[in-house]
Amino acid sequence: MVYAKDNKEVKLILNISNNCNMQCKYCYYQSEMNYNPGEMDEEILESIVKRVAESNFEKAEFIWHGGEPLTRGIDFFRNLIKLQKKHLTGKAFSNNVQTNGTLLTKEFLQLFKENNFSIGISLDGIQDTHDEYRIYKNGKGTFDDIIINIKEMEKAGLEYGILSVCSDKILEYMDEYYTFFKSRKGLKGFDILIPQYSEKSQIVSHNNLSKILNYLFDKWFYDKESSFDICILSSIASEVLFKLPLSCSFIENCIDHSPLVSISPDGTVSPCDNLTYMDLGNIKDRSLEALIFESPTRKMYSKKEQSRLKTCLFCEWYNYCKGGCPLMTDKQGKNVYCQEYKNIFAHVKGIMEDLEIRTNNSFNSSSLNNIPNPYLREKMKNIVQTIGVVE
Repeated sequence: MVYAKDNKEVKLILNISNNCNMQCKYCYYQSEMNYNPGEMDEEILESIVKRVAESNFEKAEFIWHGGEPLTRGIDFFRNLIKLQKKHLTGKAFSNNVQTNGTLLTKEFLQLFKENNFSIGISLDGIQDTHDEYRIYKNGKGTFDDIIINIKEMEKAGLEYGILSVCSDKILEYMDEYYTFFKSRKGLKGFDILIPQYSEKSQIVSHNNLSKILNYLFDKWFYDKESSFDICILSSIASEVLFKLPLSCSFIENCIDHSPLVSISPDGTVSPCDNLTYMDLGNIKDRSLEALIFESPTRKMYSKKEQSRLKTCLFCEWYNYCKGGCPLMTDKQGKNVYCQEYKNIFAHVKGIMEDLEIRTNNSFNSSSLNNIPNPYLREKMKNIVQTIGVVE
């Protein structure tokens, strides 16, 4: 999804349960689950579907999230499918369930397959990197159970995506980490999530983030057999080539310019599931357009974000990173990964210039054939064809 304010697609992150059967050591959402436990009831669920039906958005992407969404049980998902069929006649929409992968059953997989759900699984690579942080409440690692369920998905012919949180542990196993994901036959792509900044603890050191991403970019970029996406890396490539964001991480003032809402179990709406303190109102009371484009709270925080970005405007890399995610800022408003992003963009830009894919701020679409990775090459060509890029 390419983000822009006039986009005709709305993206809804639906936190249907503030419960989870795991206790990840780095969980950014744990305090929210502790402070506001509960589950989304049928009234709120139907209100959301109705708001989408009434909106002027041409397409809606539903992302079923938590907590752990599958703790709701299969009947919840059967009901939401009925509600979508009832209210969304003639409206384009898609469903994506983001799960920790431990509760997937054959019954769930059959339902998701029959109704064209996309499935995203949280998996931090090989067992050594994954079980370091992603554990059950009794302290046991979750890797083995998730792999069993992934194999069932692959047997059923289901494709899936993966979210993998970046950590210093990955740096110890870089080759194994990439090879592991490449070996998954049902994998459409994975994204590497940069953990939310915390003064108390960081699982990825500042100087290690660029080492990890630059190394993985090289492995993936020069892989002539690649058939999968690495979302953050293709977004960085798009920024370097076209200054076009494919990820919310690189939208200029995402609070103002991203048609995205996160909805808590009680119907409270915020701009992002990481920004739940920004209360935009309740889905029962206001339209999607009002919550996204007219909320006074959203406008107030947007002004604060715009003020933060003033210090970045004259940086040579601002047109690429757009100041970065507002979650990754310290008390002074500076992005804590600023230098890391500079290192990453400089690395990728250097490769693009060496291969004459983009040189001296000029670009020719035929030069995209110089990209060794077939997946990335076709993705960049599709951007030129569908969005239109000035050469």
